[in-house]
Amino acid sequence: LKAIEESFDRLDACFLFNSFSGKISFKVLRPDLIDCRIYPSSNTETRTFRDINGVELQLPTDTGSCPYKRVLSMHAKYAFARALQYGWIVMTETLDTYFNVSDEELEEPDFIQPLSWQDLKYDDIMSFI
Repeated sequence: LKAIEESFDRLDACFLFNSFSGKISFKVLRPDLIDCRIYPSSNTETRTFRDINGVELQLPTDTGSCPYKRVLSMHAKYAFARALQYGWIVMTETLDTYFNVSDEELEEPDFIQPLSWQDLKYDDIMSFI
């Protein structure tokens, strides 16, 4: 799973929350990653990123734990902005943010609120980090 973690860390992929189903799915943004194997050193495991693109994240049911949706939302904004800058996606792709999914009264911080992922520039993103 190291390849998945690294793709997430490099903003080549992200996790998207579907507010209707309540599920989180994996989204590959970098086109040349899509046919790369998830376990490159394995002789028996041949799944690629294409095989998991769009697949829902399987969470343990007995613990009730779930990743922080606000963190995933911010990461997805940055990943989509980077993908747009590199030409991996087009401006018509959509991204629903879910900053306030657990509390409708909650507002995004001022420095984030005016930014749609289309307005973000990758260099600006890196200056935040």
